[in-house]
Amino acid sequence: MTAGIYADVGSYLRRRYDRLLTKHRQWPLPGRRTAYTMRLRNASAPFVCRYESTDFPTLREIFIDREYDAALEHIPADCKLILDLGANAGYSVRLWLERFVECRVIAAEPDCQNAAILRCNMQLANASERVKLREVCVVGAARSVQLDRSGGDWGVRIAPANDGQLAVPGITVADLLAENGNPQVDLAKCDIEGAEAEVFSDCSAWIHRLRYLIIEVHPPYSGARLLADLTKAGVKPRVLYRRDKGYGLEVLALAL
Repeated sequence: MTAGIYADVGSYLRRRYDRLLTKHRQWPLPGRRTAYTMRLRNASAPFVCRYESTDFPTLREIFIDREYDAALEHIPADCKLILDLGANAGYSVRLWLERFVECRVIAAEPDCQNAAILRCNMQLANASERVKLREVCVVGAARSVQLDRSGGDWGVRIAPANDGQLAVPGITVADLLAENGNPQVDLAKCDIEGAEAEVFSDCSAWIHRLRYLIIEVHPPYSGARLLADLTKAGVKPRVLYRRDKGYGLEVLALAL
């Protein structure tokens, strides 16, 4: 097993213990929700995950199952600025930093616990200076929003009004770009658990600043509605890659 995905025995054993904690949540075992380090054979630096969380499944999707690789085959290697909307614990950011060696990343993540792990993952890769993190929720209209964490660390979403546990600033993509000097973005990744419906429904003010987009679309929004919204905003999206993940989820890579 250690000759497979894990770089050392310690990483393998820590992952085994993580699975034990998750499977037996009532057992009085130490370390629940604490952080541990994980080394993978195909990554240049270690990662931080939390026990009894969705961190390792997220890491597995990106660095082991290589979920983004098929889409990235269509993205040029010269990307210099990447916008990561819904950066979670930073595993996707780490992928951009390794694949696009000269890039900088603007990352948005609304959950403070995820953001703390993201910072740790940047430090382990000696990449903190290449990443600007904003602890905000990306929305269609700026406002304070509440977060629903019932879907786990990888499924933090906007809660109905007065129904969430955490209140965070909600800002638009236009404002996020403006505070960074309105740059041209080579690649934007968007995985914001359904909020993409309001973000892209009126995106004409900023969509022309994006060169490529990789997005996970969540129901009831759809890839067809996204393409219609982009066309309405004045761009001519070209579908480079499209995958149905089931349960109404779609992943699209678009040239804009």
